[in-house]
Amino acid sequence: MAEKVVLDYFINNNYKDIDPVAIFDPYYHYDIQYTNENGDVKYVEVKSFDFGSFHLSKSEYDFGLSKKENYEIWLVKDKNIIIPIYDFFSNPKYKTTVNEYLVHLEIVNNK
Repeated sequence: MAEKVVLDYFINNNYKDIDPVAIFDPYYHYDIQYTNENGDVKYVEVKSFDFGSFHLSKSEYDFGLSKKENYEIWLVKDKNIIIPIYDFFSNPKYKTTVNEYLVHLEIVNNK
């Protein structure tokens, strides 16, 4: 599990105030939070990254955008290689594409 790999990394590297929020409530818009050396709370979304892309839900994306200075995405490749992204929303090298749509419609029964 990718979250455990990153959580263990945080613990082994003495990160402060680590809180694996998604373990207790999977409906959070991020997986782990911690406090950096400047006292800033960081929100971490952890994703497996084995095929060159990863899925970010709309709620995860929107939350990250609202906290972009403190939102990080940590990728886990091959179950043990960690790739942190600290500047997802400000670095133009990261490209996003829409991969699904929510369609609302009303079915009218025409007899």
